Amino acid sequence: MGEIRDLKENKEMEQLEGVFYSTIFKTDMQVCIEDGVDMDYAERCVKHFNSLDDKAIDSFCEDAWEYCQYMLEEWEAFRFVDIANEIRATIPSDAEPRDLLQYIKPGELHILPPEEDIPAWEFTADCVWEPEHGLSWIQRGDKLLHVGQIECLGPWSDDRYYKIWEE
Repeated sequence: MGEIRDLKENKEMEQLEGVFYSTIFKTDMQVCIEDGVDMDYAERCVKHFNSLDDKAIDSFCEDAWEYCQYMLEEWEAFRFVDIANEIRATIPSDAEPRDLLQYIKPGELHILPPEEDIPAWEFTADCVWEPEHGLSWIQRGDKLLHVGQIECLGPWSDDRYYKIWEE
């Protein structure tokens, strides 16, 4: 028996949707499996997500921290003081990058048809520092591709499209 359970077909979105337990966030999460993905590959992707080592999680957290700091500066620059104040009220000034995990509300793990025989996925979530566009974490195998706002890039996009917010 695999980690994915409660599978249902979403004909409108042309995908299967299910649930799995996230060992990173210690909660159930939704998984969205696009048409053309077999269940063995989907299970591999979920297992990959759940078995990331501390180094991979720390890399994500460091990039999420940079994204958070970037957005804090942007909200202030555009005079959205209420959002900047909410970020400061929610995330303590002495927080470390790994602490951000507790301020992320997991959304979905998206699995697209593979272009290579390696697990690849896009994790999406809500976060206080980007209430409109949320947070996306895209991983292909051991390579962290993107941490930033949700762009629906998926793990098989051209590498030059990842981390565009850093420019």
